Amino acid sequence: MTLNRADAGRPTPEPGLWKPVLLRALIALGFGLLTVFWPDVPSFVAGIYLIFSGIAVVSLNLAVQHGLKGSALLLRTESIVLAACGILALVAPGAIALALGAGLLLSGVLEILLGLKFRLQTVLGRDWLITGGVAALAGILLFVLANGSPRAPLGVTGGSAVIIGVVLVLAALSYRHDGARPMQSGTAGRGGKQSLPGVE
Repeated sequence: MTLNRADAGRPTPEPGLWKPVLLRALIALGFGLLTVFWPDVPSFVAGIYLIFSGIAVVSLNLAVQHGLKGSALLLRTESIVLAACGILALVAPGAIALALGAGLLLSGVLEILLGLKFRLQTVLGRDWLITGGVAALAGILLFVLANGSPRAPLGVTGGSAVIIGVVLVLAALSYRHDGARPMQSGTAGRGGKQSLPGVE
Protein backbone atom coordinates (compact mmCIF):
# COMPACT_ATOMS: atom_id res chain seq x y z
CA MET A 1 0.00 0.00 0.00
CA THR A 2 1.34 3.44 -0.93
CA LEU A 3 2.21 5.71 1.97
CA ASN A 4 1.06 9.30 1.83
CA ARG A 5 3.85 11.73 2.70
CA ALA A 6 1.36 13.71 4.76
CA ASP A 7 0.83 10.62 6.89
CA ALA A 8 4.50 9.65 7.13
CA GLY A 9 5.35 8.57 10.64
CA ARG A 10 1.73 8.92 11.75
CA PRO A 11 1.06 6.38 14.53
CA THR A 12 -1.53 3.70 13.90
CA PRO A 13 -2.51 1.37 16.72
CA GLU A 14 -0.10 -1.21 18.07
CA PRO A 15 -0.96 -1.35 21.78
CA GLY A 16 2.19 -3.16 22.90
CA LEU A 17 4.80 -0.97 21.20
CA TRP A 18 5.01 1.51 24.03
CA LYS A 19 6.19 -1.14 26.51
CA PRO A 20 9.71 -1.82 25.13
CA VAL A 21 10.15 1.90 24.42
CA LEU A 22 9.19 2.74 28.01
CA LEU A 23 11.48 -0.01 29.30
CA ARG A 24 14.49 1.54 27.60
CA ALA A 25 13.40 5.00 28.75
CA LEU A 26 13.29 3.91 32.39
CA ILE A 27 16.68 2.21 32.12
CA ALA A 28 18.19 5.38 30.64
CA LEU A 29 16.53 7.71 33.14
CA GLY A 30 17.45 5.47 36.06
CA PHE A 31 21.11 5.50 35.12
CA GLY A 32 21.15 9.18 34.17
CA LEU A 33 19.55 10.33 37.41
CA LEU A 34 21.87 8.05 39.38
CA THR A 35 24.89 9.88 37.95
CA VAL A 36 23.28 13.22 38.81
CA PHE A 37 22.36 12.48 42.44
CA TRP A 38 25.24 10.13 43.25
CA PRO A 39 28.44 11.85 42.08
CA ASP A 40 30.59 8.93 43.27
CA VAL A 41 28.58 6.24 41.51
CA PRO A 42 30.91 3.30 40.65
CA SER A 43 32.04 3.33 37.03
CA PHE A 44 30.95 -0.28 36.46
CA VAL A 45 27.32 0.90 36.67
CA ALA A 46 27.78 2.43 33.21
CA GLY A 47 28.62 -1.01 31.82
CA ILE A 48 25.47 -2.42 33.40
CA TYR A 49 23.51 0.45 31.81
CA LEU A 50 24.74 -0.51 28.33
CA ILE A 51 23.94 -4.19 28.91
CA PHE A 52 20.40 -3.44 30.06
CA SER A 53 19.95 -1.01 27.17
CA GLY A 54 20.90 -3.87 24.85
CA ILE A 55 18.23 -6.04 26.47
CA ALA A 56 15.67 -3.27 25.93
CA VAL A 57 16.63 -3.12 22.23
CA VAL A 58 16.04 -6.90 21.99
CA SER A 59 12.53 -6.43 23.41
CA LEU A 60 11.86 -3.65 20.88
CA ASN A 61 13.08 -5.88 18.07
CA LEU A 62 10.61 -8.58 19.14
CA ALA A 63 7.81 -5.99 19.02
CA VAL A 64 8.58 -4.61 15.55
CA GLN A 65 10.28 -7.42 13.62
CA HIS A 66 7.09 -8.46 11.81
CA GLY A 67 5.86 -4.93 11.14
CA LEU A 68 9.14 -3.37 10.03
CA LYS A 69 10.78 -5.69 7.55
CA GLY A 70 14.51 -5.12 7.44
CA SER A 71 14.82 -3.66 10.94
CA ALA A 72 15.79 -6.90 12.67
CA LEU A 73 19.43 -6.99 11.54
CA LEU A 74 20.12 -3.41 12.62
CA LEU A 75 18.37 -3.85 15.97
CA ARG A 76 20.13 -7.15 16.69
CA THR A 77 23.45 -5.57 15.81
CA GLU A 78 22.70 -2.65 18.12
CA SER A 79 21.83 -4.96 21.01
CA ILE A 80 25.06 -6.93 20.50
CA VAL A 81 27.14 -3.74 20.33
CA LEU A 82 25.60 -2.38 23.54
CA ALA A 83 26.02 -5.65 25.41
CA ALA A 84 29.58 -6.22 24.20
CA CYS A 85 30.70 -2.69 25.06
CA GLY A 86 28.94 -2.94 28.42
CA ILE A 87 30.81 -6.15 29.24
CA LEU A 88 34.07 -4.53 28.11
CA ALA A 89 33.39 -1.63 30.47
CA LEU A 90 32.89 -4.10 33.32
CA VAL A 91 36.01 -6.20 32.73
CA ALA A 92 38.36 -3.38 31.67
CA PRO A 93 37.67 -0.35 33.90
CA GLY A 94 40.79 1.35 32.60
CA ALA A 95 39.27 1.50 29.12
CA ILE A 96 35.80 2.53 30.24
CA ALA A 97 35.80 5.79 28.25
CA LEU A 98 36.64 3.91 25.05
CA ALA A 99 34.12 1.14 25.80
CA LEU A 100 31.31 3.61 26.50
CA GLY A 101 32.32 5.79 23.57
CA ALA A 102 32.29 2.84 21.16
CA GLY A 103 28.96 1.59 22.51
CA LEU A 104 27.23 4.94 22.24
CA LEU A 105 28.75 5.92 18.90
CA LEU A 106 28.01 2.62 17.15
CA SER A 107 24.52 2.22 18.62
CA GLY A 108 23.79 5.85 17.76
CA VAL A 109 24.85 5.37 14.15
CA LEU A 110 22.69 2.24 13.90
CA GLU A 111 19.67 4.13 15.25
CA ILE A 112 20.26 6.97 12.81
CA LEU A 113 20.30 4.40 9.99
CA LEU A 114 17.05 2.94 11.33
CA GLY A 115 15.52 6.40 11.49
CA LEU A 116 16.54 7.28 7.95
CA LYS A 117 15.33 3.94 6.61
CA PHE A 118 11.95 3.89 8.35
CA ARG A 119 11.11 7.57 8.91
CA LEU A 120 8.35 7.43 6.28
CA GLN A 121 6.92 4.17 7.61
CA THR A 122 6.76 4.56 11.37
CA VAL A 123 6.68 7.18 14.07
CA LEU A 124 9.62 5.29 15.57
CA GLY A 125 11.78 6.72 12.78
CA ARG A 126 11.71 10.24 14.18
CA ASP A 127 12.59 9.04 17.66
CA TRP A 128 15.43 6.87 16.37
CA LEU A 129 16.92 9.92 14.65
CA ILE A 130 16.84 11.88 17.90
CA THR A 131 18.11 9.18 20.26
CA GLY A 132 20.66 8.02 17.71
CA GLY A 133 21.98 11.53 17.25
CA VAL A 134 22.28 12.09 21.01
CA ALA A 135 24.07 8.77 21.53
CA ALA A 136 26.45 9.29 18.61
CA LEU A 137 27.41 12.80 19.77
CA ALA A 138 27.99 11.51 23.30
CA GLY A 139 30.15 8.72 21.91
CA ILE A 140 32.30 11.19 19.96
CA LEU A 141 32.66 13.38 23.05
CA LEU A 142 33.76 10.36 25.08
CA PHE A 143 36.57 9.65 22.62
CA VAL A 144 37.65 13.29 22.85
CA LEU A 145 37.67 13.10 26.67
CA ALA A 146 39.23 9.63 26.85
CA ASN A 147 42.39 10.96 28.54
CA GLY A 148 40.63 13.51 30.72
CA SER A 149 38.97 13.29 34.12
CA PRO A 150 37.98 9.77 35.24
CA ARG A 151 34.52 11.13 36.08
CA ALA A 152 33.97 12.57 32.60
CA PRO A 153 32.82 9.29 30.97
CA LEU A 154 30.08 8.84 33.58
CA GLY A 155 29.01 12.47 33.29
CA VAL A 156 28.74 12.39 29.50
CA THR A 157 27.05 9.00 29.43
CA GLY A 158 24.67 10.00 32.21
CA GLY A 159 23.77 13.27 30.49
CA SER A 160 22.99 11.52 27.21
CA ALA A 161 20.99 8.90 29.11
CA VAL A 162 18.78 11.58 30.67
CA ILE A 163 18.05 13.15 27.27
CA ILE A 164 17.36 9.75 25.67
CA GLY A 165 15.17 8.75 28.62
CA VAL A 166 13.04 11.90 28.45
CA VAL A 167 12.59 11.57 24.67
CA LEU A 168 11.56 7.92 24.97
CA VAL A 169 9.20 8.49 27.91
CA LEU A 170 7.33 11.08 25.86
CA ALA A 171 7.39 8.75 22.85
CA ALA A 172 6.06 5.80 24.86
CA LEU A 173 3.21 7.86 26.30
CA SER A 174 2.38 9.12 22.82
CA TYR A 175 2.40 5.58 21.36
CA ARG A 176 0.17 4.33 24.17
CA HIS A 177 -2.29 7.20 23.78
CA ASP A 178 -2.46 7.03 19.99
CA GLY A 179 -2.59 3.25 20.00
CA ALA A 180 -5.53 3.18 22.40
CA ARG A 181 -7.80 5.67 20.61
CA PRO A 182 -8.90 3.52 17.66
CA MET A 183 -9.32 0.53 19.99
CA GLN A 184 -11.73 2.60 22.06
CA SER A 185 -13.68 3.68 18.99
CA GLY A 186 -14.02 0.09 17.86
CA THR A 187 -12.01 0.41 14.64
CA ALA A 188 -9.71 -2.41 13.66
CA GLY A 189 -7.53 -3.33 10.77
CA ARG A 190 -7.87 -6.28 8.43
CA GLY A 191 -8.64 -9.45 10.34
CA GLY A 192 -9.08 -7.41 13.53
CA LYS A 193 -5.30 -6.91 13.92
CA GLN A 194 -3.87 -3.42 14.16
CA SER A 195 -0.75 -2.44 12.27
CA LEU A 196 2.54 -1.12 13.61
CA PRO A 197 2.62 2.63 14.34
CA GLY A 198 3.13 4.51 11.13
CA VAL A 199 3.12 1.40 8.93
CA GLU A 200 0.29 1.56 6.42
